[in-house]
Amino acid sequence: MKALYSLAVLLWAATVYAQPELDWIRLYDGGRYDYFTDIYATSDGGYAMCGFQSSQFRSPDSTLDIWVVKIDGEGRREWSARFGEANVADEATSLIETDDNAFLIAGKSNGMVAALLLNDEGELIWFNTYNEYLSRAEAVIELKSGEFVLAGYASGDAYLLCINVEGDILWERTYGQANRDHFMALRETNDGIVVSGYSWFNRSPYYEVLVVKVDFDGEQVWLRNHAPLQQACQRSVSMVSRPEGGFALGGWFWTGDGSQDFDYLWMHIDAEGNMERFRRIDMGNRGSDRCNSISRAQPDGFVLVGTEANTAMPQALRTDPNGEIRWIAHYRIADMTPGLVHGRQSFTSAIVGHDNSIVVCGCAQAIDANGSVNGLVMKLEPEIAHIQFIDWQPHDTTLTVLLGDTVDFSVTVLRPQGAGISYEWTLDDTLFDWDSTATVIFDSLDIPCIQRVRCQASALNETIAITWTVRVSDLAIRAYRPENYNLIIRRNTTVNFALLAETLDEVFISYLWTFIDREDDNRREVVGLDTSAVRILFDRTGHFGVIGAAYLGQSTDSVMWNIEVRGLIRAFGPSSEMISLRAGDEVSFWVAPFEVQQESRLSYRWKIDEVDIIDADTSEIRLAFPDTGQFEVIVFVTDSVQVDSLNWELVDADSQRWVVNALVPNWIDNSKFQIPNSKLTVSPNPFNSKAEVAIKLNRASDVKLQMFDIHGRGVRTLADCRFEAGHHRLFVDGGGLPAGIYILRLQTETKAIVFKAVQIK
Repeated sequence: MKALYSLAVLLWAATVYAQPELDWIRLYDGGRYDYFTDIYATSDGGYAMCGFQSSQFRSPDSTLDIWVVKIDGEGRREWSARFGEANVADEATSLIETDDNAFLIAGKSNGMVAALLLNDEGELIWFNTYNEYLSRAEAVIELKSGEFVLAGYASGDAYLLCINVEGDILWERTYGQANRDHFMALRETNDGIVVSGYSWFNRSPYYEVLVVKVDFDGEQVWLRNHAPLQQACQRSVSMVSRPEGGFALGGWFWTGDGSQDFDYLWMHIDAEGNMERFRRIDMGNRGSDRCNSISRAQPDGFVLVGTEANTAMPQALRTDPNGEIRWIAHYRIADMTPGLVHGRQSFTSAIVGHDNSIVVCGCAQAIDANGSVNGLVMKLEPEIAHIQFIDWQPHDTTLTVLLGDTVDFSVTVLRPQGAGISYEWTLDDTLFDWDSTATVIFDSLDIPCIQRVRCQASALNETIAITWTVRVSDLAIRAYRPENYNLIIRRNTTVNFALLAETLDEVFISYLWTFIDREDDNRREVVGLDTSAVRILFDRTGHFGVIGAAYLGQSTDSVMWNIEVRGLIRAFGPSSEMISLRAGDEVSFWVAPFEVQQESRLSYRWKIDEVDIIDADTSEIRLAFPDTGQFEVIVFVTDSVQVDSLNWELVDADSQRWVVNALVPNWIDNSKFQIPNSKLTVSPNPFNSKAEVAIKLNRASDVKLQMFDIHGRGVRTLADCRFEAGHHRLFVDGGGLPAGIYILRLQTETKAIVFKAVQIK
């Protein structure tokens, strides 16, 4: 696949970086004509796409249905769903995952704005249409307050619609001052919503970029039209926030004279909608290049994707934060994936994936008698942004050599794709080589002495370096056993340690072996003298060290090993020494043997609070803790020779080992720990007798606010009535209650949330 990819991608000659290589391409077939318009990185590590599909080719009398597909991180389909009315054109243009892990999809249905909400399994919760006057939604966002705002057009005007989680209209507005105005993208700010798109005027230039800011009630704050090139049409189709403030817009330029020479538009605007800079990007083929999406890249810059309309060739380009091009790529999808032809192929939307890679969706035409079009998702490998060392030799950067020794040094560098790289090698600050490898002869007249070898690698104005500290002596350890400095062994294992030392002259070398007990304040013991090898039995579990040293007069060289000695148990879970849970939760405890082949002859004995758990001769057990309090879990593992045990202590917060804070009362429903679109705050917290509880509800609801002590006993009912949507203030009266931790529980008609408050005296 990667070889095909390398042949299939045509690079523009002016690029400085090379594009990342292909990770995978997936096709999704649901009908005769399948088309993805938007893609979203979901919270579970996968992706969701929306678009439309039809059993016939797209034509004025064809029926289109909204199409939503959920995939995992490798592109495997998890579910797909299709929605729409018969003989009605239904299309999805944008989707998001909500804070409740549902999916809100926006688009159009039968000439009206459409919105639908799906659960995380793709099942329909509701499907609504809005504004009966030739309207369509192009983008949707979820506000921090929990409402949804859709942007698009209605009867030639730019259009915004705000709905709640049930799909009810909160407000709707139209905007614009041209003959036609169209919103395409929107973003939330601290004090409102910024929306972008384009305006059409009955004069030249016909199309201009449109940017509008509204407050959270939809009232217009300001409106800007931009025409960076006065003699060309310019349209914005996508927008993202910039880390430094303001926004980046993507779209396209056109001369407006009937020619098909379209170029990409990249534009920066500030927080007030004023244009800071723009670029007209020629994709290099003098074709009809139209940008469909802009997204922020990692760690900086932007990715724009689109299609060359004349040849139906998908495109992508990567810029730095200032719009300077890093790479441009044209993708011959049919050469990259079997079963495709050069036909209807397009990139419509791109995002930064979970591993900072670029993930793109669109469509591609298949080889069959009907010329079907399938939904397409393509994932590139993560882009290498910074130069870094991935290997170096010698791997030990502190070493001892004999006078006159020759040492070969080398580095392996990972660099940004396509970037040139340069090397500089210095010996004690004297430059001597310019390659990825270097050879040094240590022939200093003075011994012992310290010399430093440094390699500096540079790419794209970025420099990294690695330094070896070399001690030149008349004594050096040439080899040692074990070759690994860090050992993990089983208890009752004997390890052979050995040194091979050399000198300039054939003289007697003295040796000293020292054993370090790190479990006993690093207690040291001599275990070998005047011998180049020792055998040590490790009959206790714990962490230990062994130092082997060679001596010749005042010269010395040494090697140190770190040894971890384990018993029968190699690993266990939970791995943390502190366990936190709520009363009523279950915990899975497990142990794994040090040697897999001996697992069949091991036996297990589990205890909880000194009480044996019957029929639990297993390496894994699941325990429930229905009450608050302190518990101790122990497992004994035996193989008829030795016994191992692990203790999980479920004690209070002052303990240093395996803590379970089972403090939340077990009457709280674990599945209802948050209230979507509702907020609760306590101020001050901690409080002294009096505190204010502020809640916000986005819809009317029966509300019950209760106060409990740490043991789950109710001590106050602060509210039990119906509240209208909006902000409400209540007061906590802690008079007569002792200092301590209290739990506030807010219950609405559908959800519950808990909040910890501390009373002090």
